Amino acid sequence: MTRVSRVFTLALVFTLFALTVPRAVEAQTPAPPMPAMPPAQAADLSTFGHPVLIASALVLPDQAVSVAIGPQTVTIRPGTFDMPVAFDVFSADPGMWQPMVQGRTVKAAFAFRVRDLATGNRIGMFKMPVMYSYTGSNAAATDVILNTTAANPAAITVNMVPITFDNGRVNHPFTGAGVGWLVASGT
Repeated sequence: MTRVSRVFTLALVFTLFALTVPRAVEAQTPAPPMPAMPPAQAADLSTFGHPVLIASALVLPDQAVSVAIGPQTVTIRPGTFDMPVAFDVFSADPGMWQPMVQGRTVKAAFAFRVRDLATGNRIGMFKMPVMYSYTGSNAAATDVILNTTAANPAAITVNMVPITFDNGRVNHPFTGAGVGWLVASGT
């Protein structure tokens, strides 16, 4: 074996040994803590097709609140939130959404933004559903709720929870504020 090959072999053995034997210093040194990730926030639908703030209410955890805006009403039961929140209702001209909805007539466009008053974070899911009602003169038992995503262009899908209809009122529960909605005629 030549001197070069002995040096090379010795270097290889040393390297393998160094890689396989744990170092006492490394074992005793804790890894630095990972920074805390901020909580995920619900989308802000006011920037995705629902630009007009039409109502805002301060909601305390033990408080029932009803917000009426023309033919639209949102009813919030006590216990829906664990902390004081600002509950905002946004809207848009239904005609703005009409070109994106084939075979239906858009009657109302709305979205919620709910913010924790202590942190300012947007809240996406509610402990209990809030009840939305639409009483426009064109409300019908065949109406549907369509979901609108926070994207440009928005994806529009039929909400899988059917409406209830009583006394000229379209009613629908919502358990969060992650998408916007349209009240639209059935097909």
